[in-house]
Formats: sequence, C-alpha cells, structure tokens
Amino acid sequence: AISHSSSELSPGYRVSNYFKEVMLDLEQTGRVLHWGGREYLGSAEKSTSEHQTGFSRHNIRDLLTNKNFTVMVRKKLVNTTYLEASIPSVNKFKFPVSPGLNVISVNTLFVKKIHGKDNFTIIGAGKTGMDAIIFLLARGVDPDRIRWIVPNDAWLLNRDRFDPSCAAYNDLVYFEALLSDSVDKFSSYFPELEKRGHIFRLDPSITPTKWRCATVNSEELEDLRTVKNVIRRGRVLCITPTGMNMEKGITELSIKNHVLVDCTSNGMPSKPIVPIFQEGRIVIQSLIMCQVVASAALIGRAEAVMGDDEKSDAEKNEIFLPCSSPQLCRDFIPAMLRSLHTQLLVGSLSRVGSWWRRCRLNVESHSDFRTNVKFMLRMHEILKMMEAGSTKLHKFHKEEFGKEVDFDMWPEGFQTPSDIAHTVRLHQLSALVFLAALVAIVIATT
Repeated sequence: AISHSSSELSPGYRVSNYFKEVMLDLEQTGRVLHWGGREYLGSAEKSTSEHQTGFSRHNIRDLLTNKNFTVMVRKKLVNTTYLEASIPSVNKFKFPVSPGLNVISVNTLFVKKIHGKDNFTIIGAGKTGMDAIIFLLARGVDPDRIRWIVPNDAWLLNRDRFDPSCAAYNDLVYFEALLSDSVDKFSSYFPELEKRGHIFRLDPSITPTKWRCATVNSEELEDLRTVKNVIRRGRVLCITPTGMNMEKGITELSIKNHVLVDCTSNGMPSKPIVPIFQEGRIVIQSLIMCQVVASAALIGRAEAVMGDDEKSDAEKNEIFLPCSSPQLCRDFIPAMLRSLHTQLLVGSLSRVGSWWRRCRLNVESHSDFRTNVKFMLRMHEILKMMEAGSTKLHKFHKEEFGKEVDFDMWPEGFQTPSDIAHTVRLHQLSALVFLAALVAIVIATT
C-alpha cells in the first residue's frame, strides 16, 4: 500500500485501519452487510422455485455461537478464497520439530523483545523471510548472528523503478528487454532485465530459478547481502537439536541457542486456473500478473456493467483470462501473455476500459503529465513492440512447455495491436495535418 508519498510504504496498522474505514463507509450506504466471525459452509440444495428465479441459498456458521443460518443470493456468489494466502500465524509448521526447540512463526518475531546478542535462523527465502531479516537488522541485530536458510533463489523486482507517476512507462522495459538481440532464448531474458536495472538477484554468482514478484529496493538488497551465513541445501524436512534434515542432505548446525523463525508460508499460492465467470458464482483470480486486488476490482466492474444481458459468462471468460501466480521463472511466460491479452482487450471495452484507466488500483492511472505525453508520442511504436513481444513469448512458451498457449490471444471481433497501431498512426497524422493547417492560417493572417 502506498502512503502519503510515492516511495513510502504504509505500515500494517494503517492498512488495517483503512480497511476498517472502507467497510464502515460501505455499511453506511445500506447496500453492504459485513458478517465477521462467520464461516461459509457451502450452498444448499435448490428448491424448484429457486431454480426458476435463479436464487440460491448458502449456509453460514457463526463461529462465536456455533449456530448456522442461511443467506439467499439473488445474483452471484463471489468466491474470494480461491487464492487465499497462507498465513504463518495460523498455519502449522511444514516440517517436524524436536521438542524443546525455540521455533516461532514470523508474526511472533514482530512482538518479541529483541536482544542484540540473540541468534536467529530464518527459514525461507521469500518476501516474508526477507522482511524478517530487514526487521532484525533495523533493530540492531548483528548480521553475523543471523543464519538464513535459502531453499531456492528468486529474481527480485526493483522497487526503485515503481514510482507510480512513471511506473507504467518504466514497465515497457519488459518488452524492450524481450526484443533485445541478446535474448534469443528465455534463459537470457531475466539477466537482460537485470542488466537494465529492473530486477535484482541476491547473490550475483547464483542464477535464480524462481520468479514470484517479490519486491525490494536497492538499500534493502544491500542489507540482505550483509547476512553471510546463507545455507542453500533445499527445503527443510525436519529439525533436531543437532541440525536440519534438508532436501540435499543432513546439515549439522547449532540449533539450541537459536531462535528459529518459520517464514515458509506461501503468500501467493499457485492454483489451477478455473473460469472466473461461472453459473451463479464468480471466482476471483489474477488477471494481471501478481496483482490480485486490482484484478478483483476489474472483475467487479466487468460484472457490474456487462452482466449476463450484454455478454454471457463464456464471452466474458474469453476476454478476462486468469493467470496463475508464477513460481518458476518460466511461469512468467503464460502469466505475461494472459495479462497482456486481458489488458489490451479491456481497452477496447468502452464502459470497462475508460473506468480501468482511471482506477486508482491501476498503476497507469497515477501517470503524470510527462509520462502520458511520452506514451502518446510513442503509442504506435509501443503497440508494435507489444505485438512483437507477444510473438516472441509464444515462441518461448512452445520451447519451455513443449506446446502452444491454450487460448486465442486476439479473439475474433477484437483488434490486434497492429490494427490499433494503424488507427493511432492515422489519428497522429490527422492531428499533424490539423496543426499544420492551423499554423498556416495564423501565418497568413499576420
């Protein structure tokens, strides 16, 4: 979440307060009821009249009283739990731990009294593990007192490139790098992005195998690199007083005098793709790579203004393609192709596209005047670049996955980027002719 300045990240309490204020505002409209502390049990069997009206009943349990009650859904049930994040504080450890060892969830770390002489073992190399290390360093823990279990290295996004006023323009680097002569196979792509300053790696001598959209800035990266005791032997299988059994063998370690911090929960789980728009329900998934919240807003807008009367579920599913959260580097390919497909097609839908360009959750809506002018001047070139990049990604998809993509990139009835680019060029030429005529008139009358 962005706070008062474009570079300041909001702390957790401010995000929680914001959600609370939004919910209160929504409840005051009389159109929203918030039932906290309830558990969804599933749909009830439809009666004959409900089949005729399209209504459906769903069972809910009050977790405080343990009483069940039924909710009537007139339109569609929206399932936002399909991509539910794994939360460390409520999940059991993924590996056996011998009794007596000091293993805590990462949430506990943030309320624990930190002493400068404590020793810590951070288990997990995702964004949670990185945040835990940065937290400890900020509280004066010596880097030499931190041991880091890194099962796999991942490419990291450079947050310094994400100033909202120009982030959309900076994102063109994905296509500029893709179309570089040096990128003749997909394995060359991420190093090219790194060369252009868009992504980082933790250790310059190790080629990452993961891509999960974790984001750090250059200062945080340097802090992480101060931790030298890094163990790369795969995932932890179990922990004993004398060490850890890991995927690549047993590692003898001093465990008893360490606080073991479990950072292994997956905040962005990868689930099989299912249709978003289904009979009687909507299943929220990412439409834009690693952007679940913005995607949910876009899905909501599409359903609100298009509904079943304007486009059927099948037609909407052809436009709004979900993409799985990437895990491996090669997962970038289908995620980017699906994201590009949806965003370009949405742009041609007047009541959805115009709203999306103004939506605060869409980074493009924060572009400043300079960025917008640069976009306009390069629009023809950008659209051509996107189509060429799409073609190259299709090639890489076949090489990496052994098959073509399973969807139509440009469905019938929608313009390709080249078609749009041709229209843009005609508009640009018309504008130039108009300006030239205007200048000629001014000169002739002076």
